[in-house]
Amino acid sequence: MSKLTDWTSKTKKLNEGKNIQPGMKVVDCFGHEGVVVTVCVPSDVSSENHGSVQVWQLKRTNYGDDNCEHYSFHGWESMLRILEE
Repeated sequence: MSKLTDWTSKTKKLNEGKNIQPGMKVVDCFGHEGVVVTVCVPSDVSSENHGSVQVWQLKRTNYGDDNCEHYSFHGWESMLRILEE
C-alpha cells in the first residue's frame, strides 16, 4: 500500500461521522494546514457539480487569488483530515 493510499484510508476512518464546516482546522495529504472558509454542498451528485471545500492556507502565502486551496466536496473525507473542530 502506498503512503498516499495509507494516509487517505486512515483519514477517512478518522473523519467517519463528521461533517466538515467553516472554521475547522484541517490538513491535506501533502501536509498543508489550513482553515475551512466555505463549504458548497452540491445539489445533484450525478452531475459534474462536485461541490467544493475552500481552505485558507496557514503556512503558504500569496497562494492563488485568495490564498485558498479548493477541494472537491465529494471525497473530502479522505483528502482533508480534521485537526480541530
